[in-house]
Amino acid sequence: MQLLMACRWPLALVLSTWAAATAAIVVLKQPIPIALPLDRPLPVQVKGALHIQGIDQTVAVRTDSPLAVAGKVNVGEAVSVQAASPLPVLSSQPLEVDGAVAVKQITQPVVVEGINKEIAVEINNEEPLQVSGNVAVEEVGGRINVTLRNAVQSLSPIPLP
Repeated sequence: MQLLMACRWPLALVLSTWAAATAAIVVLKQPIPIALPLDRPLPVQVKGALHIQGIDQTVAVRTDSPLAVAGKVNVGEAVSVQAASPLPVLSSQPLEVDGAVAVKQITQPVVVEGINKEIAVEINNEEPLQVSGNVAVEEVGGRINVTLRNAVQSLSPIPLP
């Protein structure tokens, strides 16, 4: 009886420690619920390069400053473009332009593959407009000055040197 009375406190301590450890194991096996605000995105900062394999949904981008984009871009809506310097456009598809286009200077030859509508051409300087290729004119509304180079060779039935 004295042995049982002497061991009751150490036995109570061991049993209570075992019960607390068992309860802690049961509680810690379950995931800890953490409340996150779902009405706004989490602030994330990416350091280093970010490689994206593909995007399955539409991405909305809002910014107050211009964004530099490298790669292929497909725009589904009408977009107004204003630029201080000429924009380089590289495309394998025809580029449709809706609206007025002002050309200040042509520095290289322009290749036109086909015209679907009438084009009004106004030249404000005295330099002649050089055209190479076939041109069909149905009606002329003003004066035309034509300069032929090598006119004799072009009219002669035999080749001239």
